[in-house]
Amino acid sequence: MALDANSLTRLSIDLYDACYDPGRWPLAARALRDCLDSMAATLVVRQGTDFRTMHSDCDADYSRRYWRDFSSRDPMLAGPAPARRIYCDQTVMDRARFRRTALFNDWLRPQDRHSVLLVKIPDERGGTAAIFSLNRGGSQPFYGPDDLAACRQIEPLLAHAVRHQRRIAQLRALSETGRPSANGPGHLILDTGRRVRHLDPAAAALLDRHPDVLVIRGGLLGAPDGATASQLAHGLLRACAGLSATGRTGTDLLLRDTAGRPRLALHIAPLPHAQVFGLEDAGLASLTLRSLRADVDPEVIPHLQALFGLSPKEAALARTLMQGLSLREAALERHVGLTTVRSQLSSLFRKTGTTRQGQLIALLARATAA
Repeated sequence: MALDANSLTRLSIDLYDACYDPGRWPLAARALRDCLDSMAATLVVRQGTDFRTMHSDCDADYSRRYWRDFSSRDPMLAGPAPARRIYCDQTVMDRARFRRTALFNDWLRPQDRHSVLLVKIPDERGGTAAIFSLNRGGSQPFYGPDDLAACRQIEPLLAHAVRHQRRIAQLRALSETGRPSANGPGHLILDTGRRVRHLDPAAAALLDRHPDVLVIRGGLLGAPDGATASQLAHGLLRACAGLSATGRTGTDLLLRDTAGRPRLALHIAPLPHAQVFGLEDAGLASLTLRSLRADVDPEVIPHLQALFGLSPKEAALARTLMQGLSLREAALERHVGLTTVRSQLSSLFRKTGTTRQGQLIALLARATAA
């Protein structure tokens, strides 16, 4: 059951609309059901260690019961092999065995459903970013090879939509909190002329901390380093034209300070629906900014003093080392000599019972973990 270009185009539009307006997920689900001749569709997206239901045609009580009672025993979630991302019940086990499972008898059959098709969308770390499932019932046929082939046409659209939905949800959350984050990520929206059209507090905090990497002057984002400025301009031009360096998710840049040290990671991507942020312009780029330097809450200083009997200066050095700075960088930042820092480090070794800097930092991280 191959899908034609018009069906795929309409489905793509419905999916992207749902990314930016969660209230349109029912329409996207209906389009997916129609494409695959199904009676029910469910899409769940991972958020942290849990899954959030974006849409489900299941009865709400059945949906709650599934995640509470059946998900850990669902043979469909395990799948036939880690490399398989699209499959149906008949590719997992034979029909007679499937009809004996708790999933079929206690969850599917009471809802007049008898066949399942599943798509797992992977995340960047090889885990599962989202799960999309379809059900047939009544007099509908079981899912078979033709349905799997059609689903393989849909899977790239669905995967791209899920990535966009997760990114938009993250950016919305950052904009709504109004609180700067120590490590980012921060979000900006720029036009092709580098003019900043949107700047959230997290991005502003990162720019304040790294003026030798990126800076806003006269409403324009720039970089003191010529090579970085050129990369930024090129990435913006591509993104504002609706393109990306990889043809998929955008352009990634590693930004260094004037001493050549990596400080920030920048992701530049097209922003086709700027109205999410109250902007009506076309040809805008979305920038996500992350710090590469570990920031440690200053509140750890009194904690380390009490825990290991450190002096205020020793505890301050411990925090600086936990941020990833070398001894020389720590000396420059604290305006003391390298000999002084080495003396304080020796005292830290003695008081914490460690002998190497890596061992010390690992101990400090465990001692201050939330």
